[in-house]
Amino acid sequence: MKLLKNKRAEGDMLSEETVKLIFSIMSISVLFLLAGSLFYMFVKSSPMRQADAMLEEIIRTSNALDDGEVGRVIFTGPTGWYLLGVDNELCLCEEKSADGCNDKKEGVCKKTDINVLSTVVDYVIIDGILLDDISEILIIKNKESSDVFSGEYEDYNFVGDFLSEEFDFFGRIVSMQDYMMEYVRTGDIDCSDGKNCWRWVATGNDSKEDLMTKYFTEYFSNSDIKYMEVSSDYSIGYGIFTINEGKGFFYDFLGTWSDSYRQSGRRLLIKIGEHDGYDIFVEFSKE
Repeated sequence: MKLLKNKRAEGDMLSEETVKLIFSIMSISVLFLLAGSLFYMFVKSSPMRQADAMLEEIIRTSNALDDGEVGRVIFTGPTGWYLLGVDNELCLCEEKSADGCNDKKEGVCKKTDINVLSTVVDYVIIDGILLDDISEILIIKNKESSDVFSGEYEDYNFVGDFLSEEFDFFGRIVSMQDYMMEYVRTGDIDCSDGKNCWRWVATGNDSKEDLMTKYFTEYFSNSDIKYMEVSSDYSIGYGIFTINEGKGFFYDFLGTWSDSYRQSGRRLLIKIGEHDGYDIFVEFSKE
């Protein structure tokens, strides 16, 4: 009788555990249904609500980072909008400019110290990012502020190290970024048509170009980054000068070479300085 009693108790315990398991599965299923419903409601919600929620998520992620840390936010809408950084504001706008966002009719803006890195859209440099159906936004914490950009963090880190790397330029140890700016300042600029500006950098010394090509080729020899172009914000698509691994240094006046790789999307644009009232950018590309 004692043995039978223990078996019955064991059976009761198994039945109780089975009921608990069934209730647990049902509870999890309900949670999944609720989560799916909330996600569906978010996806189907108005673009303005999506934009507001995405900005909140970017700001929340940025605030949670420590100096040097990297955060990621998956952007899910609204598609075709622009993430912009303008006057200490982070904006999600229908257009490339934040003008329409200010009246809250064409987007949403929030005060923040987050800086959005520039990108190229249709041969125009914008202070922001054109967003696809699903875009991964990277956030890098830099002391009191954050940089936001799209692309691979490894590429951003790699080209950033290259620009800050110090090389021996004719007996002077200078960072590549500073030397590029020195080189750009040696030329003349022509913006007579009011749209496109290009520079003929007449140094009279080809060895300067040879040195930049040499350092670029050596630094990126084991990388899939193959091209580097320096442009002003007026001359994107035309270029001040270009270094093409394997082909060397050349001036890109007509933009025919640029067309082939700018459309690939595999590029990273970084501002390296200002000169005569316009910004100077360096653009790295994998194709």
